[in-house]
Amino acid sequence: MVVPLIVMQAFEKSKKAHFFICCRNKENKPNCAEKGAEAMFEELKKWAKEQGLKDQIQITKSACLGHCEEGITACLYPQNMWWKSIRPEDTETIKTLLSKLASD
Repeated sequence: MVVPLIVMQAFEKSKKAHFFICCRNKENKPNCAEKGAEAMFEELKKWAKEQGLKDQIQITKSACLGHCEEGITACLYPQNMWWKSIRPEDTETIKTLLSKLASD
């Protein structure tokens, strides 16, 4: 699905950050799902809700971001930050970053 630019501009004004995490499960190929991306996504979604950050931070599953062989891939907009090899153990670090962005 292609999101019209006007919708993205409206989103950018209403949220401070949008964290996309690849949860794609590609059969017989390296993929982020088998590395724990789904659990990270669920934990981050739950955390954002519990912390009352849903108005400032959006957390979304994405399709393949093209680096599954290196580890879980994620990106953060509008900050234009990319990660190609995060692991479930990095979830607390991501929470710290998102919390800081929400409070800025």
